[in-house]
Amino acid sequence: SGANYGQDNLRFFLGVGITSSLVWVVGTGAGSKIAGGLPSGFEEGLKFILPGYFAGLLVVEMRGWTMALICLASLLTAVPGALASPDWGWITTSLVIATLGWSLEQWTSRV
Repeated sequence: SGANYGQDNLRFFLGVGITSSLVWVVGTGAGSKIAGGLPSGFEEGLKFILPGYFAGLLVVEMRGWTMALICLASLLTAVPGALASPDWGWITTSLVIATLGWSLEQWTSRV
């Protein structure tokens, strides 16, 4: 029974790995093909899709005032951060604020 359990695990993870790899390769190829046909300047709008996606996930998880305060502080500090460093400033300041807020929440929940 132990050997059969190992074979079942192998088949399961092999199936998951192959399926994931195929979806990854096909999705990347399709994305590359579609992106080649987009008009110039369209990529500026696409820059907001990933942050928007994560913002949507974050809103679902918001249950208390702490998360709302972290989001507000991140938003307010991201603009000066972007002005200081156009490439990484906005994300760096947002990450710093989010990490500080999370640390504060962890610290207060222990007390």
